[in-house]
Amino acid sequence: ATAGAGKPMTGHWEYISVGADPWGGDAVAATGDLVKVDVGCLMRGYTSDSGRTFVVGAPRRLQSELHDALMAGFRAGFGLLHPGTPLAEVHRATQSAIRGRGLTGYCRGHFGHSLGTGPGSEEWPFISASAQTTIESGMVLAFETPIYVTGVGGMIIEDQVEITPEGPVSMNRLTHELLAC
Repeated sequence: ATAGAGKPMTGHWEYISVGADPWGGDAVAATGDLVKVDVGCLMRGYTSDSGRTFVVGAPRRLQSELHDALMAGFRAGFGLLHPGTPLAEVHRATQSAIRGRGLTGYCRGHFGHSLGTGPGSEEWPFISASAQTTIESGMVLAFETPIYVTGVGGMIIEDQVEITPEGPVSMNRLTHELLAC
C-alpha cells in the first residue's frame, strides 16, 4: 500500500488580506474593499497553492485597472510556461506586460515557484529574473501575479499549473476575473 493513501487533507494555510491595508489583520470588510485570498492545502505530502481577488460590491476604477495589469502579466507569462523556456524569460515577459499597462515602477522578485513535498508552500526553482532553470515537462508550478498597495489593498491571480509536453495546464477552475462578492 502507498504511504498516506486514503488519508484526508493533513494541513492547510492561507494568506488573506481584507481592505486597504494588504499587511494588516483583523479587518472587517466594507463595500469597496479588496479581499485577497492566497490558499493551499497539504494532501498525501504534496502542497498546493492558488489565489484570487474579490471585491465587496462593484470594483472601483483603480482596482479594475490594477487587476487588468496583473491579468496582462498573467497571460503573457502563462503563455510561456512550456518545456524548454527559461524561468527568467517568463519573469521578464510577465513584468514587462504589467509595466506596459501603466505600472512602470512595478517590480516583483518572483512570479511563482515550484510545488512539491517541501516543508513550505514555496519551493525552488522560483520564476525570477535570475533563475537559471529551464521549464521541464512534469513540473508543477504556482504561477502568480500579485500586487500589494497600502491604501488600496492586496491583489493576486495565481494558478497551480502542471507542465505537460504540450504546455501549461491550469489545475484551477475559478475565473481569473476580479470577483464581486
